[in-house]
Amino acid sequence: MMIGTNNTGDRQEAPKTTAAGIRRLVAEIRARQPQARILLLAIFPRDEKPDSPLRRLNDQVNAIIAGDADDSHVFFLDIGHALTNADGTLSTDVMPDLLHPSGKGYALWAENLEPALQKLLKP
Repeated sequence: MMIGTNNTGDRQEAPKTTAAGIRRLVAEIRARQPQARILLLAIFPRDEKPDSPLRRLNDQVNAIIAGDADDSHVFFLDIGHALTNADGTLSTDVMPDLLHPSGKGYALWAENLEPALQKLLKP
């Protein structure tokens, strides 16, 4: 589940508000499909610099929702490090508009998502 970037970017909602919305959706999925395993992804970095206001907002939401993982039905994965340079900056090679992934960005996403999915798909 990749969700929250519009809340933090477009609306710049308070981290607790965005996290509450994410929690509500996870709870709804759990209520309808109690056996489901949910892989909750951290909101991806946006903006070039690691200290930009939008990046900090995403980091705050991620810190909250990371605590919602129970590693039984809800799992949390943050692949932000794979999308950024060593200094934390975001490259336009990975996200040309500093928000949406490029082909390279999607490849990095898939590469870093696969191990978690393989683990979750095991009986």
